[in-house]
Amino acid sequence: MGRMVRRLVAMVMGLAVAGCTQSGSPVEFPGPSPSLARLTTPAAGTCLEHDWFYPSYQGNTGVISCDDDHYIEIAAVHAGRAIPDDPAAIAAAFAQCRQEADGYLGEAWWRQRLAVRVSTPGEEERAAGARWYRCDLLEQAQLPTYRQEALVVGRDAPLSTPAGPDHRRLQCVQVGGDVRSLIVSTAHEIECAQPHNAELAAFVVAPAVMQFPSYTDLAGREIRRQLGEQCRAAAGDFVSDRRLAYHFWVVPTSGATGWSEGDRGVRCFVWLDGRNVTGSLHR
Repeated sequence: MGRMVRRLVAMVMGLAVAGCTQSGSPVEFPGPSPSLARLTTPAAGTCLEHDWFYPSYQGNTGVISCDDDHYIEIAAVHAGRAIPDDPAAIAAAFAQCRQEADGYLGEAWWRQRLAVRVSTPGEEERAAGARWYRCDLLEQAQLPTYRQEALVVGRDAPLSTPAGPDHRRLQCVQVGGDVRSLIVSTAHEIECAQPHNAELAAFVVAPAVMQFPSYTDLAGREIRRQLGEQCRAAAGDFVSDRRLAYHFWVVPTSGATGWSEGDRGVRCFVWLDGRNVTGSLHR
């Protein structure tokens, strides 16, 4: 990615972030600055150096030029507004942030390998009277799986860079697994001109009461089926050839931790039953 070495940082809730230098020596990132936390209000278009937690309650520390190595780009800020700790308020904040991410990027964010996160002031900031929430954008290294959060890619250019979206574009995928039982073993992004059996078709938001669609229990398969029906309604006539049989591979925009924190977004991939195609399924 230009002059920057692409770095991956695992998103781990509740653990202090630590990294390594290229020589393998541990590096401890500095904690939030109380003076900065109390005096600074975040601004849209600002980039932050570190991805501390998910969700990122670090406030506005680590501000850096978007041309330097960073992990977070702020798409929007809602000043003077705190998010009540209830599912409906959190869902509304995510919905607002997704809409503003589209406006910030000039296209649907979920068609790129990006994540939208809702961030709030840290404990010290809240004690000092900070009232705002942030809409953050992060580039992911790969699609999230059901077993872990997606890794975040460090960047050295703003997301608005004209040539940027191409390498992040999500469209065609080769999926390995059992389409009828909705169990996925492998998934590789691929050029649509190459043979493939899945394609991104829609985006939906799961109901607040729905559990995470896990692969580790029997309930997960039923949840994936229900999400597939929701995806089918959202995708409409995306598949041009009505003769094709297909199901939906549903991919939450974050893993189980993000889901529990209110991120119920789901990407919907048409998953062909027993065949590959070349080219887009939507013509």
